[in-house]
Amino acid sequence: MVEKRSVDGNLVVVDTNEWVAKNKQDFVPPVCNKCMFSDFLKVFFVGGPNSRNDYHIEEGEELFYQIKGDMILKVVEDGVPRDLRIKEGHLFLLPSRVQHSPQRFEETLGCVVERERKQDELDCVRYFINDKSPPTPLWERWFHLNDVVKDLPPVIQEFNGSSEKANNCPGDGSFKREPGFEPSNVKLTEPINLSQFIDQNIDKINGSKVQLFKDQKTKTETFLLGRGEHTLESGETELLLLFERGEGVLDYNGETFTVPAFHTVRLQKNSKATLKIENGIGLTFKFI
Repeated sequence: MVEKRSVDGNLVVVDTNEWVAKNKQDFVPPVCNKCMFSDFLKVFFVGGPNSRNDYHIEEGEELFYQIKGDMILKVVEDGVPRDLRIKEGHLFLLPSRVQHSPQRFEETLGCVVERERKQDELDCVRYFINDKSPPTPLWERWFHLNDVVKDLPPVIQEFNGSSEKANNCPGDGSFKREPGFEPSNVKLTEPINLSQFIDQNIDKINGSKVQLFKDQKTKTETFLLGRGEHTLESGETELLLLFERGEGVLDYNGETFTVPAFHTVRLQKNSKATLKIENGIGLTFKFI
């Protein structure tokens, strides 16, 4: 069974391997992604190869977890282009407003988590003039993003058919409005080798939950949970649980769910569950 749900539907447990196999036919260019959850948390899995040279900018942060193979996240860091490699098994939290372009390759798989956009928030898809330094915008579109799978491809297709792309020169169709905000030039931290981090901190994780990305200025919470009993609360947003090793048992309103490794759990807002772990590691993520 691909997924199990609580009676009220607020808790969902998904067998990630089965879900990916069932939906693999939808991992098609140019973006190669498919949403598992699309309410407050936008949880999608991304295959490859993709076909993108656009840069995406958004108000919220993004969590990248590279499950199989490596990917390259092209970014503009302090005004300078950089290829940030996210290796298999690595976790990376991208700060808000950073210009980025995910490059994915054949036979790879990653998970990306974003948040729902507020009604007054805009995303941007931006292209730069080829072979010009510093990066200089060629063409861009600002828009309110509702569906990351459906809303990006038409913008990419519009650019691909434009005279600006053909001429590599800004034209009348390049900029249809003033920018919604200026991009961030924050210094990026390096991706975390998750398995290595767990091995090096296993005693701390089993003694108490351990927070990741705590040195970053972030509006998210990411914790590793080990042996013991843990209260999971979604609060006003939603909570995501990715089970890494072993298994755990969730109790939710008297219902019991076994959560093995490589299963994904979503707890909807204003919900609470208890997670018991005897021999395993879970990772929780939520926006605060």
